[in-house]
Amino acid sequence: MISVGIVGVTGYTGIELYGLVSRHPQLQVTFATSEQCRGQQLSEVFPHINRNHDITLTNVGDIDGIPVDVVFFCTPDGVAMEQAPRFLGRGVRVIDVSPDFRFDTHEVYTTWYKREHHSPALLKQTVYGIPELNRSRIRDASLVANPGCYPTSAVLALAPAV
Repeated sequence: MISVGIVGVTGYTGIELYGLVSRHPQLQVTFATSEQCRGQQLSEVFPHINRNHDITLTNVGDIDGIPVDVVFFCTPDGVAMEQAPRFLGRGVRVIDVSPDFRFDTHEVYTTWYKREHHSPALLKQTVYGIPELNRSRIRDASLVANPGCYPTSAVLALAPAV
C-alpha cells in the first residue's frame, strides 16, 4: 500500500485527486490539508465524499513526522516551493500540481511569475510530469512537476516536430 498526503485538498485539483486516490486499491490517503477547514471531516465540506473514504482535515503545520510515501501539492503558487523541501529531506516523493516547479531555471520562473523562487536549487532536479515524454525519468524522480492542461496539449502537439 502506498501512503499519500494531499496538501490543499479542498481546491478543485485537490478534491479531484482525493476522489481518484481514495478509490485506488493500492493507495491510501494518510493526510489531507485545508487551512480554512482544519478539524472538519472532508464530507462536511464536500457532501458527495463517500463516508467510507472520509478523512479529518488538518493544516500543513500538523503533518510533520506523519509517515507518508508521496505528497501532492494542490495549492496556489508559492506554497509548494516553501513546503516541498521538508518532505524531500525525509525521502518523501513530491508531486507538485501547482506551477512552482514547472520551469527549470529561477530566471524563467521569475520572468513569468514576477517574484523570486524560494527553492531554486530544486528546479534542476525536477522532472516535468508528461509520461509520454519523460516516463523513465518520472519513475525514479523525487520531485515531479505536473504540467497544466494547456502546456500539456501544446508540448505533446509540438514534441514530434522538435
